[in-house]
Amino acid sequence: SSKSCGQSPLNVGGQPKTFAMPTFNAYIDGFNFYKGVLEKRPHLKWLNLKSFCQSLVPDFNLGEVFYFTARIKERYQGDEAPRRQHLYLRALEAPGVKIVCGRTVKNRERIRVATTKRKEILVPELPSNFGLTQFALSKIANSVKPDLPKAQVSYFSEKGTDVNLASYMLRDAFKNNVKSFLLISGDTDLLTPVRFLKEMSALIQVAVPHHGQQISAFKECATRVGIIDIGKLDGHLFPHRYVSPKGRQIHCPPQWR
Repeated sequence: SSKSCGQSPLNVGGQPKTFAMPTFNAYIDGFNFYKGVLEKRPHLKWLNLKSFCQSLVPDFNLGEVFYFTARIKERYQGDEAPRRQHLYLRALEAPGVKIVCGRTVKNRERIRVATTKRKEILVPELPSNFGLTQFALSKIANSVKPDLPKAQVSYFSEKGTDVNLASYMLRDAFKNNVKSFLLISGDTDLLTPVRFLKEMSALIQVAVPHHGQQISAFKECATRVGIIDIGKLDGHLFPHRYVSPKGRQIHCPPQWR
């Protein structure tokens, strides 16, 4: 059965050790972790990933930590999100987390709307105009039946993150002889590399960020699987004024405090 991560060390047998503690590497799917845990909890975004990863596997020594992400771009003029991400990546790199970046691609296309109700189609909502706005939306919807109207939208998407993460894990297993892995992700696109690692007799623990993700799929191919205990993240935050090992000060963005 799955357990809350933080209570599920890789040494699944629990036997007393009479040898040097083994080492594990950690691989974090930044986007999946953000969506599953951090997006609606800004007070947790200043997270010390090295400390957090060690807490998930307390009976092993932490080796390298890899954080897979993509540099975000301005969504609108004055968007502060890229600056906040830059500060966080600096904070992660200071104690030695390795940042592996894919690409952020801006997409622009026409997509079918999910509704033609005036109050739901846009945020902020369209004005009523004495019912004329809804009348116009309904008329457009009727004109394309049985299809739905399309709206032109722009959005950003990450490219290469999953491939990078899978490649680094397999590289470390084959080339660097890593035997123990921690994967933080609920993305089932990573099931195949997890399965390959287990077939190589590697120990691999998967920490799934959110209950809504497909934990059952990982149970079939990982050594151990658990849901991240969000209540324990508070104990692994950087100080608001973080001083790096080299003496540089990095300040937590005010929106995350």
